Order: sequence, then structure tokens, then C-alpha cells
Amino acid sequence: MSVSLSFDLPALHRRDIKQIVTLLALLRACSVTEASRQLEISQPAVSKSLERLRREFGDPLLVRDGNRMRRTPKGEELMPRLEEALSHLGQVLAQPGAFDPARIARHVRIGANDHLQQTIAPALIQRVRLEAPGVQLQFRPVGMWRLDHLLSEGLVDLILGATVGLQNLRSAPLLAEDLVCIACARQPIEQLDFAAFCMQPQLDISPAGIGLIPGLLDQAAAELGGRRTVVGIVSAYQAVPATLAGTPMIAVVPRGALRSFQPGIVKLVETRFRLPRYEVSMWWHSNTHTDPLARWLREAIQDIAARC
Repeated sequence: MSVSLSFDLPALHRRDIKQIVTLLALLRACSVTEASRQLEISQPAVSKSLERLRREFGDPLLVRDGNRMRRTPKGEELMPRLEEALSHLGQVLAQPGAFDPARIARHVRIGANDHLQQTIAPALIQRVRLEAPGVQLQFRPVGMWRLDHLLSEGLVDLILGATVGLQNLRSAPLLAEDLVCIACARQPIEQLDFAAFCMQPQLDISPAGIGLIPGLLDQAAAELGGRRTVVGIVSAYQAVPATLAGTPMIAVVPRGALRSFQPGIVKLVETRFRLPRYEVSMWWHSNTHTDPLARWLREAIQDIAARC
């Protein structure tokens, strides 16, 4: 994207910034002696700079009035403009101090499915309210198809999702959960061996749309020589209890998802074989890797996940 500049870069490149700083010191002090003291350079050097600046601006800038000097109309015009310009430049060149989240005002978008939002969002939003009140968090559902595009284009700033192999993004492990089998609480199912598990009608949950947990289950079943009987798929964990209600279907969900289900609607079904684990990572792009706020949020999320 091209940007229209209101200044001439080549012309600015030819200017000596030290001379501009000297000019502001002279215009403020109206004294070569005082300007040299403030700048910690010799009086002859300041006098030489003043002569050069007079030639460049085509104006005396400072004129003698009895025992003191006063600014010319050109000098009066330049001083506030130089103060503003050098103030902005000073902010740009200032060494970064200690990061204080309380002083940041930003909007941050985090991609996560409904289960991970339930797990992370309450504690994270509360922490941000207390420590970074100027930061607004927006959680939104995203698929896992093009994480690099979502992050590089700034559609989201951070993604929480199942661990997958992507080499062009930065990531960090977040949490690992046991997968558990559930059924409608009114069904007489109490435990399933592997053969019965494969034969039982199953409801899959695929928030990202690419079946990461179903893929784990299919792989585990294939390794044991079986194949699951999938009869339906939903994209939100919140839809699971109502979908299982009154049916013989079972579902496999992360254990933490049970916290968001109304008590008494579903029940755990014991499996007489080991289900795989559900591993979750954080994903971000290199363009936000060193951003202090992004780093602070990642650390906060990891701290919250460690307590889950």
C-alpha cells in the first residue's frame, strides 16, 4: 500500500538533526551561552551553528536587543513547530521502558472454539479488566484451515486450537486434556469395550470443521483394528447434550467440556480401552512475536491454562 508523504524524505536526509536541536535550544534560551550549557557543547560551536542556520533559513533568527537577544518573527514561528516535531521524534527514539499493561489501549482478537472459550475466556477477561482495562478482548470461532492467513492478515491476533504440524507459525503448547465418552443420562450404557464402542452410534464434534478429534478417534480405532459408527456431526460442544438426549448415541469430548454442560443431562461412560488425549496449542505470527502486549497475553493464557 502506497502512503502519501507530506514531507520530502531526500531533503530531510540531507539535514543534520543536531543542527535542528541546536536551533531549538537557541530559540528557547535566546542566548548562545545558555544554549551551549544546555547542549553541553562549546560556545564557539553553538555560534558557528547559528551562523549556518541563519544562512539556511535566510533569516537572522535571533537579533541582539541591548544586552540580550530576542527571536525574530521567523524565529517565533519556528519555535513551537520545532518543539512539536522534536517531541514526536523523541517519543519515537525513546528507549522502551518497563511494559505496563495498564497503559495500553488495544483491541485484541482471539480465535478459539466454544470449549476453549469456556476454559480460558472467563479468567482471561477478568485478568485483563484488572490489569489492562484499556484492552478489549474479542473471542471468535475460527477454523484451522488457514491459520497463517488468519494471523498474517490480522484477522485474529492469537489462535487457541488443537496441536497440528505447521512450520510457518510460532506456537507453544497450552494444555492437554483426557477425552471421555459420554451418553444421555437416561441411557442404560455404563461401560463399553472396544468392539461395543465401535458399534455404538456416535456423534462427532468438529468446531474447526476439519475433524481433529474425530481424526484422533478414527486413527486410534484403526490401530486396534476397528471402525467407528458415526451418525452425526455438530460444530459446537454446547449442542452435544441436546443432540444426545433421548438417543442411544455416544460422544467423545474433552473432559473440560463437561463443565459447561447442565448437570444430569449427560453421564460418563467408562471405556475399557484408552482414548487418545486432546492437545491444545497457542498459535501466533512472527509479526506479533516481540509485541509486549501480545507477549503479556500469551503468558497470561499459559498461566490460566496451567491452573485448569
